Amino acid sequence: MKNTKVVPVNVSEKVKSSKARKNYYNVRAEAGYIVRQMFEEGQIDIDDEDLGVQLANIYYDLKDGRWILEDKEKFKVRARVRPDELDSLLIAKAIVRGGVPSIY
Repeated sequence: MKNTKVVPVNVSEKVKSSKARKNYYNVRAEAGYIVRQMFEEGQIDIDDEDLGVQLANIYYDLKDGRWILEDKEKFKVRARVRPDELDSLLIAKAIVRGGVPSIY
């Protein structure tokens, strides 16, 4: 673990990049959009039942003209599952792709 860079992430924070701020309401929305693109481009294919349920049930919308993902608490009540695997995927894949400039 020598020379390992630790990057703190708070997905509920507003995005820091002025360019990203025009499109995404917060870091979670930015990561969600990046992961969505990765699925569409065939870059990732997840074979996990819990994650599949979470991906199929997450809602996204526009708020003030910017992408936003459904609030975790609302998701838990509506979908009756916690979005833990989904949030892990959003953070991990978006960072690996080099996206989410707001967290660097």
